[in-house]
Amino acid sequence: MTHGLVGYLSRLVSFPEDQLRTVLCLLLAYPLAFLLKYINNQHVKHVYGIVFGLVFCTWCLGEWAWVHSFISSTIVYIMLRVLPIQYSYKVVFVFVMSYISGSHIYRMYTDYMGWTLDYTGSQMVVTLKLISLAFNYYDGHRKDTHRMTDEMKRRSIRVLPNLLEYYGFIYFFPTFLAGPPMEITDYLSYMNRSMFGNSNRTIPSTLVPTLVTLSKALLMLPMVFISNTMFSPYFLISPAFQAL
Repeated sequence: MTHGLVGYLSRLVSFPEDQLRTVLCLLLAYPLAFLLKYINNQHVKHVYGIVFGLVFCTWCLGEWAWVHSFISSTIVYIMLRVLPIQYSYKVVFVFVMSYISGSHIYRMYTDYMGWTLDYTGSQMVVTLKLISLAFNYYDGHRKDTHRMTDEMKRRSIRVLPNLLEYYGFIYFFPTFLAGPPMEITDYLSYMNRSMFGNSNRTIPSTLVPTLVTLSKALLMLPMVFISNTMFSPYFLISPAFQAL
């Protein structure tokens, strides 16, 4: 039923269905994140984030799109566990950059100049998360701390997150599809509420900041729809454009 409804809306506003699905998921993330505030059990919060991250991924990017993020992040976790710390972050960097580069090259080969959404979009966000985690873990074990900035010290970790925390970090639904990526320290401190300075770790009201951000997005959204109907990117490679 959702396929038919979204397809109808896509034709109604002349907006690609896969991109419309992504917009709807980004909007759905607002009420889902609001509910997340009221979950106290950290394990449940991680599972909650993973489930909706996977739902967003599957519904927007394809039935098996989650496989790439799962495989790459699992391999990175194993690398960080078994490789010497002084080398692991370098190996992780080369691996994830090679993975995303290979994905983009394959995409260009099979769908050159295509505009459909696939796993490579979310994989770019995952790539940044994995690189930052590897470097943060390395920073947590450095002896030359005098060469580290205060920001590097604040972001560093000495112990890897457990698997539930790790996949929660990877698939956190508000940022999985389009970012922005976050640091592992921010994710964990939000989940355990240690980032909030009050004694009982209650989350301050987010109503006004949320409404302001959402209002800005909703104001810009019609411009995207209108420009999509008036200006086609294919015009840039047309003879008419070249003749200008």
